[in-house]
Amino acid sequence: MSPRSSTITLQSLVSGRVRDGLLGGAPRAPVAVRLLDRDSGDEQPLRRRVLEDGTFTFYGTPEHEFPLVRTTEYRLRVEASAEHYAPDSFDFEVGPAPGQPALTARDVPLDGPARVRLFTLAQFPRRDVVLTLDPAAVRLRGRVAVSDDPATGVAGAAVRIQGGPATAADGQGRFELPNPLPVATSVDLEVTAAGFDAAQIEIEPNFREPTNSVVVPLKRS
Repeated sequence: MSPRSSTITLQSLVSGRVRDGLLGGAPRAPVAVRLLDRDSGDEQPLRRRVLEDGTFTFYGTPEHEFPLVRTTEYRLRVEASAEHYAPDSFDFEVGPAPGQPALTARDVPLDGPARVRLFTLAQFPRRDVVLTLDPAAVRLRGRVAVSDDPATGVAGAAVRIQGGPATAADGQGRFELPNPLPVATSVDLEVTAAGFDAAQIEIEPNFREPTNSVVVPLKRS
């Protein structure tokens, strides 16, 4: 076949991945990723693809998506969010860049060599964007009970996250910590009360629930 002089090209312009700030892999909830113009707040009209492993790419035709790049700086923001996570974002700029997007020779399958429009700026395309989503902090409430009589609460029991502030159980042994739990895979809860052996239990926060609940049994001294 005879070569074409030019072709319309969809180019990957921004790509990267979204990671779970606690576990390091992909977030455990569907991820939404947007590419925004920081000045207008509008989304850039690029196509996007987000995979289950947290990788994403925005792609389009350079001269359509950034028509003024020769003379204008585009101030952009990549923003990621997921349910039960705090969002994260990354800001960067593109242009001004005289002569861009540039015609570049590329081999196009089946059609032979062609001239296609590509960005070849030093700072663009961006392929190194990493966004970290930290799980949203959760609260802890619960009840301190007598170990051999679970229906009886331990009034006034002191409840503390190890190294953190404490609270006191009410007359029925119920409590709620005043501050959210640390964002960690596990935290140690310490419970003490006069006439009872102290207890320390390990709690693995469920970050999919805004408030976690626990029952702490105390053994009489």
